[in-house]
Amino acid sequence: SRYNIYFKLWLKDQEEKGKVPSNFIKDIENRKSASELSVLGVPFDFAKPTQLLEFLLLASRASDHDIVMDFFAGSGSFAHAVLQHNSKTGHCIRHISVQIPEAILEGSKEFEAGYRKISDITIDRVTKAGAHIRNDSRKEGLDIGFRVLELANSHFPKNTFTPNPEKGEAENLKALDDHLQAAAQLRLFGDDGFHSVVTEIALKNGFGLFYTLERLEAFAKNTVYRMQGNDKDAILCLDGDLQGETIEALKAYRDGQLIVLKVALDTTKKFELQTAFKDNLWVM
Repeated sequence: SRYNIYFKLWLKDQEEKGKVPSNFIKDIENRKSASELSVLGVPFDFAKPTQLLEFLLLASRASDHDIVMDFFAGSGSFAHAVLQHNSKTGHCIRHISVQIPEAILEGSKEFEAGYRKISDITIDRVTKAGAHIRNDSRKEGLDIGFRVLELANSHFPKNTFTPNPEKGEAENLKALDDHLQAAAQLRLFGDDGFHSVVTEIALKNGFGLFYTLERLEAFAKNTVYRMQGNDKDAILCLDGDLQGETIEALKAYRDGQLIVLKVALDTTKKFELQTAFKDNLWVM
């Protein structure tokens, strides 16, 4: 077999030999990032200039529907660069920015500006950058939207059950069943929790983070959605009660997946939907 051998070159040694490493990224000054943030009214030190990050996007040959990830988002420079790049090129590159909710030091300029976590700055910068880019470009249909997600406990009661190591399997299974029965009575979601529940459903079923949710106007008695993502499709209703008219209308979608709440079904309704959807029915 063949091997490639690479030698580490130390900058100081090379400079003593009169050799200076070449700069393959030219005309990009790091200090430009300060003026970019100043325009947006976001206080933050040591951000990367979006021009540099756009250069890296071009070098990587990222194109439509590619996903780029910045795992140390900071002020959100990479997300800003992606929005800017999409505006200039007409591409639809998607971005994921990850930032832990690191506390901001009390007394710092960021703290005085009202931020309490680094992730607060990330969200604010991407929001303001998107609005600024849209106003400058004036292009129709420019997508500057994004979702803010955070790690949280599961909305699924099965995932929140902890078996008792001092009890046997039969006792723990009985305890799990009791836990699920009790949780089912509480599984009604208001506006505040609805989208976080839908996002967890999407992730658990392979729809991904970039799913779409479309309300189906044909259903008058219940709020019913079509969820799509990653070439998957499902009908979704998280109402606490399914009306008979809705159940009849849902049968027209029997070839696809249906997701409903357990609390919304009595024995008759569940039998009707199971008969129509068979393995495509998911009751949560």
